[in-house]
Amino acid sequence: MQTLLLRIVRCSMNGDQRKLLSTFEVRVNELIRYCDSLKIEVEALREQLTEKDVEVELLIERLNTLNTENELLRLAKTLSSNPEEMEKAKKRISKIVREVDKCIALLNE
Repeated sequence: MQTLLLRIVRCSMNGDQRKLLSTFEVRVNELIRYCDSLKIEVEALREQLTEKDVEVELLIERLNTLNTENELLRLAKTLSSNPEEMEKAKKRISKIVREVDKCIALLNE
């Protein structure tokens, strides 16, 4: 249908108008190809973003684990070096245990 319409329109055009229409068609086709290539690029970027989101989540988990280990090492050092600090250490241990319990509760949800 569209091709028939273009043929009819072309018949009533002079040479310059046909040339202009032809140039227009070429540019429209180029834009369509460019749009298609952008769609492919956007999809690839979305996939990369998803991969990076997963990577960030894993790194956050790792950071939390390392922070917990660091806190426990500090606690162990405190316990082994100064008996007077024992009460503070007990409070810190209780705090860590509560934090772990909260994490477990969140994981169970």
